Amino acid sequence: MIKKTKKQYVLSSSKLEMNDMSCFDFCGGYLYVDAELRLQQERDKKARNYLLVDNAFCTDVYPKQVAEDIRNFEGDSLLDLSKNWTGRWLLIRGNELITDATGLMSAFYWTRGNEWIISSSLALLAEVLGYPIKDSVQTSGLDWHLLPGTIMPNVNALFCTQQLRFTNKLEVLPIERFVDKRSLTTEDKIAQVTGRLIVALKNIEKYSGRKILIALTAGKDSRLVLASALSAKVDFSTYTMEHPKMLRADRKLPGKMAKKFDFLWTFIKMKAQSEELSDEYLQFNGGNSKGADIIFYSAGQSQQLPKDAIVIRSGIFETGQLYGRRTMGSTMETLREGVFRYYETSLKSDGQKEAFEKWERNAEDYPIPFIDLRDRFYIEQRVNGWVSAIEQALTINNFDSIQIANCQELISVLLAATDDERRNNTLACKMIEALVPELLKYPINKQSVIDKINIIRYTIVKRLFR
Repeated sequence: MIKKTKKQYVLSSSKLEMNDMSCFDFCGGYLYVDAELRLQQERDKKARNYLLVDNAFCTDVYPKQVAEDIRNFEGDSLLDLSKNWTGRWLLIRGNELITDATGLMSAFYWTRGNEWIISSSLALLAEVLGYPIKDSVQTSGLDWHLLPGTIMPNVNALFCTQQLRFTNKLEVLPIERFVDKRSLTTEDKIAQVTGRLIVALKNIEKYSGRKILIALTAGKDSRLVLASALSAKVDFSTYTMEHPKMLRADRKLPGKMAKKFDFLWTFIKMKAQSEELSDEYLQFNGGNSKGADIIFYSAGQSQQLPKDAIVIRSGIFETGQLYGRRTMGSTMETLREGVFRYYETSLKSDGQKEAFEKWERNAEDYPIPFIDLRDRFYIEQRVNGWVSAIEQALTINNFDSIQIANCQELISVLLAATDDERRNNTLACKMIEALVPELLKYPINKQSVIDKINIIRYTIVKRLFR
């Protein structure tokens, strides 16, 4: 049986009975950490204490560990300290807490008066609070619950553009997470992003203690990670998992690229899904995750990945691409119209609609002038909400997983992409071209006639039996 504490943390204003987790005192409360979750304790040059939870890697200098950044730090801003880190992590100093750049290490929080409890897991938080989780994103229409709401009553989720402060009560404060880099040229953007990816991969290889494993498809984003790994000359292997709506290109192209560039590629076939494994997966994440990974886990595919691997994913590069451009406008009014039109049935739920309105008010109260609202929605909702739920659910596995682009400075560059750079994946393709141009000889996400027929067939069957 999988324990809900696996690779999770809990923070509380008072002591809890968490016998299978290690407890650490800090200014303002108690931190409980599972044995499989990495915890680093460091001091900076001003002798201030830090607690860093889970995986963080430097993207600016190789070789360097994030612990060196902390030890050499004399400033005040936690954002300045961590701006060059990628990975999935939580950082505490004194009575301040921030998450990684896009909040992939979730901070779900409950408060009552001066009491508060925070956790990376809704399932674990529900267990601590004694609340049953009655809802699930599997039946909510959307792939995720819109933040700051959650599927649990009286429990909220922290935006990546916020921090927590522990005083007499729990305070939620806005932070200026990203930096305006619109003055950069296309060449500067390419150099900065690809340079950081290469450095990150080298540091991951040197310091993670795990073998690099790249999730590879026929798409542009995983190909950019592949190009970075080839350029970094790190040891790595790749895999592709079969799934119901798979393109033929995803079946064929990774193998062709592996043969051409001489790296290991494994195709993991999908078997019959186990209802028992599916239930185990949902119990572990509290029904908060909805993505293809539940298929991979219940079909026994995830369990075939090496236990000592760190899986490198490419799910945040869409920050600099065309998310929401066809469905939403760039003003709050037109974005709202687009969201409610596109997600019409999903937003009939009071919880989802209320959460959107809270996000809307927060965006209006704390505007970020240089970020397109559609990109802000992508980061604070699609990534901070949906991707983070998947990343938490993935911790049920023994392998580690990180989104390589999850770095404050790197995302700031992607946010600065112009309309021309976003159109037709221009910037993404130029990055691949700058690293390994031969990789562009293989078509990107090309649908065959058979793919189109299969998608129509799958959609009809799903509608008939839902």
